[in-house]
Amino acid sequence: MKAIIMAGGEGSRLRPLTCDCPKPMVRFLDKPILEYALLHLKAHGVTDVGITLGYLPDRIKDAFGDGESLGISLRYYTERQPLGTAGGVKQAQDMLTETFCVLSGDGITDIDLSQALAWHKERGALATLVLKHVENPLEYGVVVAGTDGRVRSFHEKPDWGEVLSDTVNTGIYILEPEILSHIPDGRAYDFGRELFPRLVEKGEAIFALAMDGYWCDIGDTGAYLRAHCDALDGKIRLPLPARTGGVFRAKSARVDRSAILEAPCFIGENAVIGAGARIGPYSVIGADAQVGARVSVKRSVLWQGACAQEGSQLRACVLVNGACMRPESSAFEESVLGENSVLGARSTLLPGVKIWPGKQIGEGERVAANVVWGTGHSASFESGALLLSSPAQAVFAAQAIAAQRGARELLLSRSGGANASAYARAVCAGLMAQGIQVLDADICTLPQLRHTLSSIGADGALWIADNRLYALDAEGAALDKAAQRAIATLLARGDYTAPFSGITHPVISLGRTDLYYTGHLAPRPIVCECALAVFAQTEPLMSIAE
Repeated sequence: MKAIIMAGGEGSRLRPLTCDCPKPMVRFLDKPILEYALLHLKAHGVTDVGITLGYLPDRIKDAFGDGESLGISLRYYTERQPLGTAGGVKQAQDMLTETFCVLSGDGITDIDLSQALAWHKERGALATLVLKHVENPLEYGVVVAGTDGRVRSFHEKPDWGEVLSDTVNTGIYILEPEILSHIPDGRAYDFGRELFPRLVEKGEAIFALAMDGYWCDIGDTGAYLRAHCDALDGKIRLPLPARTGGVFRAKSARVDRSAILEAPCFIGENAVIGAGARIGPYSVIGADAQVGARVSVKRSVLWQGACAQEGSQLRACVLVNGACMRPESSAFEESVLGENSVLGARSTLLPGVKIWPGKQIGEGERVAANVVWGTGHSASFESGALLLSSPAQAVFAAQAIAAQRGARELLLSRSGGANASAYARAVCAGLMAQGIQVLDADICTLPQLRHTLSSIGADGALWIADNRLYALDAEGAALDKAAQRAIATLLARGDYTAPFSGITHPVISLGRTDLYYTGHLAPRPIVCECALAVFAQTEPLMSIAE
C-alpha cells in the first residue's frame, strides 16, 4: 500500500502557532505533527509516500527532504491554487497505481491502518472511510453506515436535531486508484462533501469502518493542549524517548538538583530547568527551551528555544519558538505567546489571549485582548491627550478613565470625521460598560464642551479628535500628570474597579450644544485699538467671524 498525506492547510484556527509555520509542522512533543504521521505509516509497512502541499510548502520540504532520514521515500505535490482534499490528492495520480491510504498531516492518530486495509480488501470496496465514535459530533462530518458497513448518508457539521450517528469522518481513507477517475481535473473538489456522497448516490462500493485507537483533529489551542495530555497519559501509541517514573527526559537536558519534575511531563534535548523551578504534570519543555529559577509550569507547552525567566507563572499556555516571558510574568489558560515575542516583566496574559509573532509587551501590563498588529504597547499620554491605536483599545481606555476618576456622569464629544466618530462610539461603549451615565454632546469644539460641562455640572468630560482622547475634570481643566499616570497604569494592567452600579444607563443626547454656546457668547463688547484711536461696539461674535 502507498499513501498520500494532505498537508496543505493553513491552520487559521491555530494562529498564532501557524503564522509562520504550516499546521502539519506545529510542534507536538518536540516533533512536527507530520513526522508522527510518517512514522505511523512506516510502522504499518508503508514507505512510499506522497505529500500534498499548499501553505508555506518549503518549510515541509526543507524539514523532510526525500524522506531518507526516516527510512521512507517522499514525493511532493504543490497546489498552485486550492484544490480541496480530493483535488489535491489527484495531483499524485502518477504514483497511485495500487491501493493507497489517505491521511491528514495535521492530526494525531494511532489507528491500526493494517486492520483497515484488510477490512477494505475483504469487502472489495472502492473506498473505505475510517470513522471514530465521538461524544460531540457537531463539529465533524457525520457518516451513517448500515450493519454491513456500506455508507448510506453524510451529514456535515449537523445540529443536534440532525445527528443520526456518533461516528464521524476522521479523514483517513483506504482507496483504490480507480476512484481518481471520478475526481475532476484542475478545480477544487472535496472527498467528504462532494466525491463520496456522489459515489454513494451512484451505488458504488463505499464502506465505512468505525475503529478503536486514538484520533484527534488538532483544530484549536484547547485541542492542541488536550492532545499533549493524552500523549503523556499514554493514551496514544507514539515513538517517545524512554521515561523514568512518568518523566520523559532527554539525556542532554540540564535540570537543577533543586528543581521539581512532576509526572507526567516531557523535557526535550538541551532544555535547561533552573533552581527551584517546578515543572508540573502535563507540561512539555521543548528542545533548547530555558526555564528559569522559581518558575512554575503547569499543563503548558514550550517550543524550541522558548524562555520563561525567573519567577514567571505558566498555566496551560503555549510559548512558540523563541518566545520569552520576562521575570515575574504570567500566562494563563489557552493563551499563546507567538514566535520571538516578549512578555514584559510582571505582565499578564489573560486566558485565551494570543500574541502574534514579533510583538513586545511592556512591563506590568495586563493583556486582555489579542495583539495582532503594532508593538503591543499600551496607550500613552502626549500633550494631554491619550493616543489610541484602535477603537478596541478605546473601549478599555474609557473604562480606565471612568474607574480612575470615580465618575458617575461624563460628558462625551468629538471633532468631525469618520475616525473620531469610530473612536467616540468605542469610548461610549467603554463608559457604559463601566456603569457611567453618558451625556452625548456629539460634534463640538473644546471651548463648546467646556461651556456645556460648566452648565450641566457633570463629573467630567471626554473629547475625541481623530485617535486622540482628551479627558477633562469637573471644572473643564485637563487632567494633571498624576491622574494621567494613574490612568495609563490602569489601562496597562486592565485592573479596573467594578462599576458603581449593575445598571447600564441609556445615552442622553444633549442636542445642539453649539447653539447654547453661541447664545452664551453674544452679545459681547468688542474693543479694537487702532493706533491712537479706540473703537468700541457691541456685536454678536458670529457676525464678526463672518
